[in-house]
Amino acid sequence: MIFERFFDDMLAQASFLIACPVVGEAIVIDPTTNLDRYLDFADRNGLKISHVTETHIHADFVSGSRELAIRTGAQLHVSDEGPAEWKYAFADSARLLKDGDTIQIGKIVVRAIHTPGHTPEHLTFGLETGDGETLGLFTGDFVFVGDLGRPDLLETAAGMANTMEASAKVLYQSVQKLAKYDDSILIWPGHGAGSACGKSLGGTPETTLGQERKHNWGLQPQTEEAFVTAALANQPEPPGYFAEMKRVNKLGLTAEDYATPFRRYAGNVLKDLLGQDFQVIDTRQRPAVLNQYLYRSLTIPLGRSFTNWAGSLVEFGRPIVVLSDSDTNAKAAVAALQSIGFRDIRGFSLSGSVPQADWQAFPQVQSQDVPNDMSIVDVRTGAERAEMQVPGSKHLPIFRLLSSTVEQMQPCAVHCGSGARAFAATSFLVSKGVPAQALIESFATVHENTLAKRTA
Repeated sequence: MIFERFFDDMLAQASFLIACPVVGEAIVIDPTTNLDRYLDFADRNGLKISHVTETHIHADFVSGSRELAIRTGAQLHVSDEGPAEWKYAFADSARLLKDGDTIQIGKIVVRAIHTPGHTPEHLTFGLETGDGETLGLFTGDFVFVGDLGRPDLLETAAGMANTMEASAKVLYQSVQKLAKYDDSILIWPGHGAGSACGKSLGGTPETTLGQERKHNWGLQPQTEEAFVTAALANQPEPPGYFAEMKRVNKLGLTAEDYATPFRRYAGNVLKDLLGQDFQVIDTRQRPAVLNQYLYRSLTIPLGRSFTNWAGSLVEFGRPIVVLSDSDTNAKAAVAALQSIGFRDIRGFSLSGSVPQADWQAFPQVQSQDVPNDMSIVDVRTGAERAEMQVPGSKHLPIFRLLSSTVEQMQPCAVHCGSGARAFAATSFLVSKGVPAQALIESFATVHENTLAKRTA
């Protein structure tokens, strides 16, 4: 057997290729839109990708399943579980999987196991030998290292009211299906630390069912009532783009959907583009932007949080130009934006080509200098704020900024935990005409300075 795990750091997402060298064929599970890595691996190892599948309709990235099947001529397999509203729109081009159905790749068998709760149609895939022995489970967004897939997204991200408690109860029943498996069974989750699909995901690439029975809160003996309470407690706010991803992945995008003009823009036109309703996304790191800020651009540094923040601050349906410090980083940013569903990306510009006259200092203020009559906006998560907050501050999580009415906000100073989210959130507010300034300090400093000043 050939086994390869592919991990996307920005999405904290894992996909897998499993092949039988006897027949030279492979299956890919949960591919992203970065198809070249699967195609290159298959080519280097003399394999044909003959099957493609996914665990569920993803909310956090654009699935590459349909396009990979088109590119390779592979059989596409998708879930046929769940109610009608969770059926794939392109199901007529795929084999539909029910609980217990199998996919054969030489001597390898992949078995579909219906494990709803995170989503109604969710499948776990059991990896079996030809004689029926289960070696491991590809659990997608069902079981993670130390956590389970959150059951609240239908309500908090997709807008389906009063569904989270029912989904948590269904998730509890899915956990019971694991009772028949031995502790030695390997678990390959679909996400690692940094994903918003759970609240406390571990970072290791694999685990065992025995380890999860010892350490995972969701696999402990407990009543359904206790499980539901724990499953719904302290879930982080989902990034704003999750609802769009559900729609996109149900429809199934192909390469033609990304066929937009792409060019290099001279830096001296960026100010004009901003005036024409373009979104300029500055992907440089914070130190580079502080003294060279392009007014009304969105400053979202390229890094592990890029997709979560961009997916919450960048608007769908408006053209995008990426501002970067190198061709390599510009291409990486474009690929990341495409991976979460942004299609109208017109091109990129390099910061070295922007006229000096177009730059200005980024709006920031030290916490001890914030006037007493200026509001302080907290863009941290609800769980962070529940632990401690700046007295008198307003709560507006970064993931909710795009869906909030912010245009009429009064002058404000923005803080978070380390200053990074405040930096991005401030640029968003300024782009909407809000006189905002960033508190680019740690929460402890902001809290201490503000508390001392306002209680003096």
